Amino acid sequence: MQKGVITSMSPETHKQTTDFIWSICNKLRGPYKRNEYRKVILPLTVLRRFDCSLAPTKAAVLKQAASLKGKPESVSRLLLETAAGFSFYNLSSFSTTGCSRSSQAEST
Repeated sequence: MQKGVITSMSPETHKQTTDFIWSICNKLRGPYKRNEYRKVILPLTVLRRFDCSLAPTKAAVLKQAASLKGKPESVSRLLLETAAGFSFYNLSSFSTTGCSRSSQAEST
């Protein structure tokens, strides 16, 4: 993977992502009016896209982060960006996919 290059989604992945976003929209129907969706859906869409972009390297980034305890921030940042393949990275153990599953489990 080239640094900073986001690969295109397959039609199936695009449909899954779209369905995921609209499922959130349907869950928000109670507290949000239709014209207020954009305040929530757009940020969630951006977060989901970041999550999808970083997914292939997430395990490597988390492993690298664990080995960098006590290192200077500038060194850590450079190594983590290299591991992620982007100028940004995610150190959270959570993902948008995992949040969706736990949300579904709580509602059943």
